[in-house]
Amino acid sequence: MSVLFFEINNRNYTTYEVNGTTVYEIEDFYKYPDKVVDFIFNLKPNWYKKDQSGELSLNQRKFRDRRHETEVQGLHLVSEFLSKLCGQRPLQSSNTLLTNYFNMLDPKFDLHEDNYWWPHIDDGYTSLIYLNTFSYPGTNMYQHKIHDSPKDYRKLEDLIWLRTNEHEQPWQPKSDWKLNHTIQAEYNKLVLFDGFTNVHSMNTDSNIFQSISRLNQVLFFAPYD
Repeated sequence: MSVLFFEINNRNYTTYEVNGTTVYEIEDFYKYPDKVVDFIFNLKPNWYKKDQSGELSLNQRKFRDRRHETEVQGLHLVSEFLSKLCGQRPLQSSNTLLTNYFNMLDPKFDLHEDNYWWPHIDDGYTSLIYLNTFSYPGTNMYQHKIHDSPKDYRKLEDLIWLRTNEHEQPWQPKSDWKLNHTIQAEYNKLVLFDGFTNVHSMNTDSNIFQSISRLNQVLFFAPYD
């Protein structure tokens, strides 16, 4: 599918450091963000991590965690631009559109006062393009208070959030984590950060996504072999 309105509007970025890594931010990234959102909403989202959705899964019961996924010819220009910026290779096909699409169903399950939602790591740099038309605290970046290096995070037996899965036990105690930084989400803003060195998760410190859904586009990268 060829969609011309996934055209980059702005390639000028600002940078800052978190935990010794560079975070890139670009305002007004897409030239036609409204058309991008309309295109996404015309796709049917899939239940995210469906292979993990056994009888203990809370997805579809306590919350909705879904993902739009399709091939968009021309989207490789975005992947290639970001790949050069972070010096890593795209993990998905360069033309693959992926989203995060989330909302809370059960207000009683909203335990954000004492917990963070599923701190995790990715394989390398991660890019998010925020597509809600309002500003909100978007993405948290953490350090574990006992384990403080990515090598420790890879020891699957060490941390409960890597021994369970997100859809069974998403809430993890704030007392276990040091919050290093929160990225502010703004419409059509792109962020690119080291998702391996920085444990991260969506910010859930409000009930805003009980009535509406959180939407962003996500691109994953990994070091070259």
